[in-house]
Amino acid sequence: MNHKNSNHLRLRYLLSYLLMMFVPFVLYIITFASATDLIKENIKNSHLTALKQSQALVDDQLYQISSLSLQLSNDAVFKRLFNLQGEVPTSSYYDFNEATQHFTNYLKGGEQVFESNYYIYFYGTDRILLPDTLYQTQIYHDFALKFPKDKYSDWINLLRQPFQNITIIKNENYASKAFLENNIILMQSLPRGYSKSPQATLVAHIDKNELSSFFTLTQNAADTAIYIENSDGELVSVISGGEKASKYHSQIKLKEDEDFFSENVNGEKLLISYRISDANGWKYISVVPENAVLEKLNKFKRLSIIAIISASVIGIAIAFTLATRNAKPILRISEKMRELLPDEQDSTFSSIEVGISRLVENNQNLLNELNLRRPFLQKNFISCLFSGNFSSKEELENLSAYTDIKLDFNGFVALIIRFDTPNSKTLGLDEISSINICKIMLQNIIQETLPMRKLWNELDCRTTGVLLEMDEVSQKDCEMLSNAIKSVLDKIIAQSQTEVYFAFGEFCKSPFEVWRSVDQAMQALEYAAPGNSIVWYRDLIRDGNSYYYPLDAEQKLINFAKTGDFVQVNKLIDAIAEENLNSRTISLYASKELSGEIRSTLRRILISYPELEHLNGRLKELKCTYFDENFIKSVRGIYKEICETAKISKKTANGMLIEKIQDYICENYADSDLGLYKISSHFNMSEGYFSYYFKNACGVNFTDYLENVRLSKAEELLKKENMTIDKIAETVGYNSAQSFRRAFKKVYGINPTVLRQKQ
Repeated sequence: MNHKNSNHLRLRYLLSYLLMMFVPFVLYIITFASATDLIKENIKNSHLTALKQSQALVDDQLYQISSLSLQLSNDAVFKRLFNLQGEVPTSSYYDFNEATQHFTNYLKGGEQVFESNYYIYFYGTDRILLPDTLYQTQIYHDFALKFPKDKYSDWINLLRQPFQNITIIKNENYASKAFLENNIILMQSLPRGYSKSPQATLVAHIDKNELSSFFTLTQNAADTAIYIENSDGELVSVISGGEKASKYHSQIKLKEDEDFFSENVNGEKLLISYRISDANGWKYISVVPENAVLEKLNKFKRLSIIAIISASVIGIAIAFTLATRNAKPILRISEKMRELLPDEQDSTFSSIEVGISRLVENNQNLLNELNLRRPFLQKNFISCLFSGNFSSKEELENLSAYTDIKLDFNGFVALIIRFDTPNSKTLGLDEISSINICKIMLQNIIQETLPMRKLWNELDCRTTGVLLEMDEVSQKDCEMLSNAIKSVLDKIIAQSQTEVYFAFGEFCKSPFEVWRSVDQAMQALEYAAPGNSIVWYRDLIRDGNSYYYPLDAEQKLINFAKTGDFVQVNKLIDAIAEENLNSRTISLYASKELSGEIRSTLRRILISYPELEHLNGRLKELKCTYFDENFIKSVRGIYKEICETAKISKKTANGMLIEKIQDYICENYADSDLGLYKISSHFNMSEGYFSYYFKNACGVNFTDYLENVRLSKAEELLKKENMTIDKIAETVGYNSAQSFRRAFKKVYGINPTVLRQKQ
């Protein structure tokens, strides 16, 4: 290759790279104006989305209050108290005491995030019930709430008004306006129901500052004013913006056909977004000066222009470097091709073209050979699917794509078919031929009778497997399939002397579970016989050797016991007893197995309660005991002790929980996936409640706390360890060194490299 051809090749590469850069550059200039409008629209939508999320959080908490009122209305103790009139008899103080316990349990059992002051006013007895005590109404008004004494009758009249839905109390209607400056008052009549006469009122005082913490828009834009209106257009609460929000409330008229729009108010152009709650008709409204938003957009424009110029300069340099580098292997390939093809001397690419043509020809021959083997590969793939011989999901997907067998089934049901001949013990050529003819007939009939997708697999000379696509298999589906198979069986009997038996496994969703359905069908096939040609595995479950104790029931027993809810534990025990003692007739062996399973569940629970070691002795006494009334009675007693202990432990659990959370963060901060979702799931909390709980307990957001832990560890490594910045970033849980540097500089004010150099 001469020097002239070498320079010519480099120039061709360089021009192609520059052309690739020029095209997106031109497209960027052409679409810049449209992109600006799109970004502006996205900014608006981001406000609306954030507002929607905040509204959903508030609605959820209001739903919790509504749910609380429904629970109170249906509580038997409260129903008795609703009907009391006049002076409270001594016997009813026990009911009030029990009611405070129920009230407390309902509040703890819910997911209320608001630190609300809840109480219930009873009309008939003129009493105020709190989660921890009982007051006379006059005393609670004067000394607990500290309302003006001359407003007592107004307050009582307000409490006695019917509130069929959760109602916000207006300032002018309430006894103490000063009290409402930082609170929202919600009222709900009890018992619930339009046909029921109100006998009490549930009252919740909600701190407006807590309500503000639900609105992330206040953190994203300092100039944003956010406020809430009720369904009548009255101002309920100002979230942010203070006087601005009050002014906007009186000056801005919302549009029915738009949920975000621009409007001029006193010469100021504003961007307005609002959401209307489906639950109560409240309007959640955010107002932000459009200039504050567009300033970010203008900054984006400036940065984009600087970035495109810088990228162009860097791109040209990279294009030149790549052109030089990528030309080298082409030149070497050309030299090799010239050695193999000495007649091709015209240009760099002519010799390469000839060589590649020959490679393509050889590759096509290889592809044709593979296509000839594809049926064999498909058969092998289906066989592996039936046996579950896959090492990974990737292997399954790759083989599926390569063999062109799609596994996007809604679900799978395995059908195993066995063929028997009159001389079933030995198979001669005549018997084999008869079975093969029957198989072909059967396959054709099934294809016509069952319209769903199917995969066939020849298991042996007597047995064939079929994988059917099905949704969840109900009893109706079973009957439909059985009737269809009976139709197939009748046609086979009419045309062949071969006996055919059908067995179905259970439904499964994943292709990785197909082997289980196949195995179940094979077990069911053992019960097939003349007169019982169609067998379902699910029909074998209720024989004398099977009992009812599903994993869901076991898990619920564990959960209810650990929360101390003996009522629910008792109901589950009743359900298990009803199913196994009345609905089924289980064998003594199965009865003993069931009692062993229940004892194993109790042992797993008792691991968490070392103070209940004596109960393990009682479990040992139940060894070799059958599942009967005496066994059930003993189990109830053990669960009752566990629930009582769990209630006591629960009181101290909250104090220990935050310490466990902090320990978990210290142990797992290096996990780059550690975030709000993962840690809240680990501690069985919702993300919203965990975030609120953590900030209340620690005084800092979870994300900030985690970042401080990671950066503190990174600082130690920078000072003591001879590790690269990339390795330190990975060690402390960052996905990239760039994000680590950015976080480090935000907290320490300098780059990590600078800190290391100072040591």
